[in-house]
Amino acid sequence: MFGVSRSARLALALLFSCCGLCAQRVLIVDASGGGDFRSIGPAVAAAAPGDHVVVRQGTYAENLEIDKGIALVGEPGALIAATTIGGNLFVRDVPAGQAFRMRGFTLRGSFPGVFPFNCVLRDTLGLCVLQELYGDLIQPSLHIERCHQVELRAIAWSDATVVDSTLAASTVVFESDNLWGLRCSGSVTLDRCVARGTTGAVPGAGIRVDNGRLTLTRTEVRAGALATYPQSAIDTLGGEVVLDPTVRLVPANGAPPVSGSGAVVMREVASLGAASNGARLEVELHGLSGSDFVILATRPAPAVLPTSFGELWLLAEDHVLVGFGSLRNSARQRVLSIPHAPVPAGYAIVLQAAQFAGGALSLSSPAVALF
Repeated sequence: MFGVSRSARLALALLFSCCGLCAQRVLIVDASGGGDFRSIGPAVAAAAPGDHVVVRQGTYAENLEIDKGIALVGEPGALIAATTIGGNLFVRDVPAGQAFRMRGFTLRGSFPGVFPFNCVLRDTLGLCVLQELYGDLIQPSLHIERCHQVELRAIAWSDATVVDSTLAASTVVFESDNLWGLRCSGSVTLDRCVARGTTGAVPGAGIRVDNGRLTLTRTEVRAGALATYPQSAIDTLGGEVVLDPTVRLVPANGAPPVSGSGAVVMREVASLGAASNGARLEVELHGLSGSDFVILATRPAPAVLPTSFGELWLLAEDHVLVGFGSLRNSARQRVLSIPHAPVPAGYAIVLQAAQFAGGALSLSSPAVALF
């Protein structure tokens, strides 16, 4: 059984309205002069928390520094070209209760094809969302440090490090020329991702876990390989690795799938995906076998709340019910489609599933839907 709440469309409309959609400004950046600004930096400086900055087709040679919750949305053909080697996008100190969202850009490093466009997220309490970003000749690099809630979707990274942060990523590729595809500590959840270690002079694991918890579902992790060098798919220096049965680990030359001192737990992991096509919100649940579930939506919460049944990314006081059902057979996947009225580009809501199986409650990974 699977259903969409009869009032789901109304619930989404109420959720949008209570978040002040009509009060948000939309600032247009157009390199040819047809908008409010010719470059992105001045538009970001002029934007207030909650505003949307829409960037039209063109090449924008600039580095960006952002410290507030705004939406930065690139229309087709919008390209940001770095002007220095490091810190090309620097997101820092976004306050709790605000949400920075960025989607739809091609990113070019300072020396095309040599140095990647470098994205740094540091000391953010609010939600930070990066979706649908594309590298020009070489994929961008990523460094996240001490960030409380970060969501990534539909991006390929040439190098990624996550330090003492909470991250949920879906349909992301981590592939590096520097040992590990992804090096992480904190709380990291990957769904439908690929992580590959380098195949250079010193092969590396697809993922290195320094501490904290790494949770994987529907994800492939592949070790880099030389002719005879054994290399695990995941290296650990501590912490815990949670593996859903759908995970594929590919070590090299007889090495164990996971090596090091970290604990390994095998169990089903629930994940949620959500995206809007402009007219409908498509939600996909990969749930726990035999569970009953509800899917809830809310505006971004000021903080992720650790609980005994998982990390809660929702606001407890104003969530709305958008779907419910049961997973009573071997299929663990359900999809729902909810029509919605037009929403300004860059607006975000957070969804999460609560599941009941074997008398226990658990939460899925979160999904951030950008409209």
